[in-house]
Amino acid sequence: PTVNTNAYNWIDAILLDTFYQQTGQNEAPFSSLEAEEEKLISVRAGQPYLMSLFAGFQGGTIPVYWRVWVVLNEDGDFEEEEEQLFHSGQQAIDALSFQFQLPSETAAGLKTMRVSQSFLAPPDPCGVSLYGETEDYRLRVIGPVEYCASTGQSTSQEWVEAVQIGGLENTSGNDGGYGNHTGISMSAQPGAVLPVVLT
Repeated sequence: PTVNTNAYNWIDAILLDTFYQQTGQNEAPFSSLEAEEEKLISVRAGQPYLMSLFAGFQGGTIPVYWRVWVVLNEDGDFEEEEEQLFHSGQQAIDALSFQFQLPSETAAGLKTMRVSQSFLAPPDPCGVSLYGETEDYRLRVIGPVEYCASTGQSTSQEWVEAVQIGGLENTSGNDGGYGNHTGISMSAQPGAVLPVVLT
């Protein structure tokens, strides 16, 4: 991609699950962090993650667009519809969050993730932006986990009503023997101690 200038708005930082990278105002409006091994981001296909994008501005916030793409088929063009994982309208805010999730059929291996922010018009993955910044990251995609089957024979007398982990609470009620709630996620720091309440 080509970006003319990042003098007025830029990508200050990204957070994907537990990976946090603050780059600030880069020397060039396009930068690739793919070759830096310590910046490799591991994600599991089909698993939802919290992703947050942080903007930097010169002299106050201005309305900007955000886009996030991942090359899923290794053709390098980010053109397929399913390769755009996030897009925002023009918003004058310095941070936003969304659910990042690769399709469950995504092949395991290394993929390129492109994060773009621009002013005036939405960024194109391989086009030209007048104002903003684009950054490339390397993802290590791990295939989805296939768990063994588990179910209760009868829930007429007892069942799991709710589970609370830290500030996350999910009331499921009687699921009839099995409930899949893996679509619910939360963030926790490594080494954190979280209270667990089962009812």
